[in-house]
Order: sequence, then C-alpha cells, then structure tokens
Amino acid sequence: MIFEEVSVEEMWKVIESFGIDRKILERTNPSNQKIKDLYQLIKSKK
Repeated sequence: MIFEEVSVEEMWKVIESFGIDRKILERTNPSNQKIKDLYQLIKSKK
C-alpha cells in the first residue's frame, strides 16, 4: 500500500475525525512515527 506524504496536522485531523481526542492522546507524548502509524491504520480501515 502506498501512502502519500501528509503533514502531522492533517494526520491529526483524520485521527480526530475517527473519534480520538487529541488532548488525551497527546498526554502519552506520542512520537511522529506513532501518530503516522495510527493515521495509516485509520486510513486503511475507512
């Protein structure tokens, strides 16, 4: 599967649209790679 380059802010928009609260998730101090992994998982499920 090929993923286009997306900004971290765009990834957050997709993650939040899935129902995940950014403020709560940011408390875990996720790396950009973890955010990207979550984004890709959500995109693959939609």
